[in-house]
Amino acid sequence: MFLAMNEESEESLSHDCLQTIEEVYSSRSDLHDELLTNPDLELFTDGSSFVQDGKRRAGYAVVTTTEVVEAEALPSTRRRRKRN
Repeated sequence: MFLAMNEESEESLSHDCLQTIEEVYSSRSDLHDELLTNPDLELFTDGSSFVQDGKRRAGYAVVTTTEVVEAEALPSTRRRRKRN
């Protein structure tokens, strides 16, 4: 029989449902619960990209309804291949 179980093997099996659920459904083990300092803060994000002088440029901004919280250019990750 496929995956036949006997009394010895049943006793040696251990299973922790909560641990299994955490391992399977946790997307980022390095993230932890943390209270927000300002839970009413509404943040919005936007990104854009364009080509300037033959080079692709990209950036992003994080804003509230009244101010820019952060805005940065993104580093170029694509390099052109040299033609043979």
